[in-house]
Amino acid sequence: MSLFTNTKVEFFRVKFTIKLSKLILPVYYVINHLVIHCFFCKLYQTQPKNYSIMKPFYLFIILIFIVSCKNDSDSKMSDNSMSETKSQLTMRGTWKQISFYNYADNKVVDTITASESSKQIKMYSDTKVMWSRFRDADSIDWFGYGDYTIGDGVLTEVIDYGSKAMNEAIKEDNKFSFKLILEKDNFTQIEIDEEGNFIYAEHYVRIE
Repeated sequence: MSLFTNTKVEFFRVKFTIKLSKLILPVYYVINHLVIHCFFCKLYQTQPKNYSIMKPFYLFIILIFIVSCKNDSDSKMSDNSMSETKSQLTMRGTWKQISFYNYADNKVVDTITASESSKQIKMYSDTKVMWSRFRDADSIDWFGYGDYTIGDGVLTEVIDYGSKAMNEAIKEDNKFSFKLILEKDNFTQIEIDEEGNFIYAEHYVRIE
């Protein structure tokens, strides 16, 4: 079974669990309410005078219990929703570069928008990456193919081979690491120097 299939199965398992919890929690609250109700009814039967005096107190306790349960439920639902959203973030797909930035002192000093005469496409599977760059004014072809990993907000690409110019470039080092800012339909990869300063960034949007 492929990694993609395992991920898909895990996604539906989590989604089913969340839906099941939404069905079970209301039943749980109703049962708890009935138990408390029966307890106070029994108390009323055995101690009617005390019950009439303490009735506001009992109602207050029940109200606190219900509000507490609801807040706990909302909190769990929110955590599950955030976790599910985060787990859906993936590099899988086809991405088009829309702009790139140059930095000085970790601040953007130059923004260049991609165009039909200067464009780049990147494609990611579960573990593989392939990219192709076209520049109308450039007679040199640029493309590359290899593996990639993501960890701790860092995108690492290890290029196996590419165009003639790329093959020359990777003779010294074929490993490229970038700071990654990933969202559902866009991402930014930022090249960083040895001191942690931003040098250059590429911004992409998902097209498939």
